[in-house]
Amino acid sequence: MRLQGEDRTRPALVLHGHLDVVPAAAADWSVDPFSGEERDGLLWGRGAVDMKDMDAMILAVVRQMAREGRKPARDVVVAFFADEEA
Repeated sequence: MRLQGEDRTRPALVLHGHLDVVPAAAADWSVDPFSGEERDGLLWGRGAVDMKDMDAMILAVVRQMAREGRKPARDVVVAFFADEEA
């Protein structure tokens, strides 16, 4: 997704994140790594934080800017990748 900025002659800013979760062996965990279990006020599970918090922040800010009709100073490219290793 590309958000058009006020000054399109300026280089674009790329905001990016990854959405994948690498495999995890359940035997190595004290909880099911894919359960998303809440314990002691914390969320446990593979990929529970990783980059998901940053992805959510990017989406929240872009959505708010769109709702308010605000344009960034330059173009902003939002990109999410399926595999951080590749």
